[in-house]
Amino acid sequence: YMSIEDIILQNDNRGVSQLRKHLPENFCMETAQKLLNNGPKVIIGTGFYIYSLDAPETDGPVGVAFLAKALQTLGFDISIVSDKYGCFLFEELFDGHQIINFPITGKEESDIFATQVIVDRKPDTLISVERCGLTEDGTFLNMRGVDVGEYTARLDSLYEYGNTNNIYTIGVGDGGNEIGMGKLAREVAGYEKLPDKPCITPTDDLIIASVSNWGCYGLIYALAKITNKDLLPTEEENSNLIIRMVDQGAVDGLIPKKQYSVDGFSIEENNKILSELRNLS
Repeated sequence: YMSIEDIILQNDNRGVSQLRKHLPENFCMETAQKLLNNGPKVIIGTGFYIYSLDAPETDGPVGVAFLAKALQTLGFDISIVSDKYGCFLFEELFDGHQIINFPITGKEESDIFATQVIVDRKPDTLISVERCGLTEDGTFLNMRGVDVGEYTARLDSLYEYGNTNNIYTIGVGDGGNEIGMGKLAREVAGYEKLPDKPCITPTDDLIIASVSNWGCYGLIYALAKITNKDLLPTEEENSNLIIRMVDQGAVDGLIPKKQYSVDGFSIEENNKILSELRNLS
């Protein structure tokens, strides 16, 4: 018997599944249930800057677009937040007012901007997907240990605000340096292959997957299962969105190269995860 978590943690090349024992057994279902029980306004943050190619990566935005569409189908009011390196990927998929361009600036200005976003949008839930987060020494480190802070808006301010003001927060990550991983920062630092300097920004709940987009697929599947609605993207929709985002300028951050893949996995391999989830029911 395969679980959602078994499917999305397949082909784990970076060791993230070592964290599984520190999380609830069915973390996708538990998170989906809480999300559904919570209010209708959701902000989803994403966008990971790939230094060597001066571009955002395909992992994150693809999953976020499908998660946002699924939540919209369920009647949620969705906003997507990124910075200038990520926002353009969503421009033709969502209304302009749904996209929040978070400035790349210092802590104080970021805190002010984050507070304003919360006051304006009044989110009930904040989700972060594959978003580089702050380490203990205040840097933003990519998986090669390079500080990409100069190209990374401090979205952490939003989640820090949420954590201290009773807004439900969810993180989705696949490596240890993403917002949400602060929930298990000590554990991440203790495992081989995972970063010695993990992100320290926590979220209430954490979804781990071999590829963060797959974490979104797992969450969408769980939402579909609970609500009894067909919410998962088709393989064709998934293929088309990966191709579209690469054509717009997104890249495979793992290889790193401008090609139709995500974290080194081909479109077919990404679609296989969707079809396995679809066949779970």
